[in-house]
Amino acid sequence: MNTGTKTAGISTAVLKHIAILCMFIDHFGFRVIGGYLSKNGIPAENSYPYMISREIGRIAFPIFCFLIAIGAVHTRSRLKYFISLVVFALISEIPFNLMDSLSIKHPSYQNVFFTLALGLLLICAFDKLTLLCSEGKLNANISSALFVISFIVLCAAAFLLKSDYGFTGVILIFMFYILRNDPYHAVLPGILIMTLLNGAECWLQTIYGYGYIPPLSDITDKALSELPVVVSFLLITNYNGQKGRQLHKYFYYAFYPIHLLFLWMIRDIL
Repeated sequence: MNTGTKTAGISTAVLKHIAILCMFIDHFGFRVIGGYLSKNGIPAENSYPYMISREIGRIAFPIFCFLIAIGAVHTRSRLKYFISLVVFALISEIPFNLMDSLSIKHPSYQNVFFTLALGLLLICAFDKLTLLCSEGKLNANISSALFVISFIVLCAAAFLLKSDYGFTGVILIFMFYILRNDPYHAVLPGILIMTLLNGAECWLQTIYGYGYIPPLSDITDKALSELPVVVSFLLITNYNGQKGRQLHKYFYYAFYPIHLLFLWMIRDIL
């Protein structure tokens, strides 16, 4: 993506605030509105507030992936960045389980921090192998082969871990990193990743997790449900390369587990 500076456009701070707001609306719709509907025997698909909140939530994830790619460019220490993501993945797991399944244990689904950490790890692997190749310390063919292995292993890890958005997220983060200076060329592949590839991954997860083959129409249904990501890419293409006025960086990490616990606690109020 364009990491230069422009006076017009959207800063990193604005993107972060949009993403966390959309995420909160999505999770509020899922846990609070969805919980209310379930208690009263009302199908969720018959509720406009529920459906609208979930569609708004689709906007958040591509922005988070983009921010990981940009963060990989600007961070002082990728190691500390990676450790922070892993630490908050572990911190967030119980709040995520409580919000998603109302249970402390939820082995069939893991929180999004795991996906973000694996995406960052793929960027690090790519840059390290590229550097070794450019310095003549590694043969180009070996470097390419090692990257392919890294790509497969990290995508497989996301899939087997069943982290939120799985290998779809890992691939999207890497795509954003590679095309960080070419925003408009990231739009079409990004939308295809978030719709068709994500639909295919959900289809495969059903086979892996439940042991039966769902209809292929599930792929297109999931793809259509992710179409609001078009808004995400419109926002990202207007990124101006500026940091903007942000809160402390750990606020954005901590917001995730805190809001999950908050929604779990208030689920019975409405």
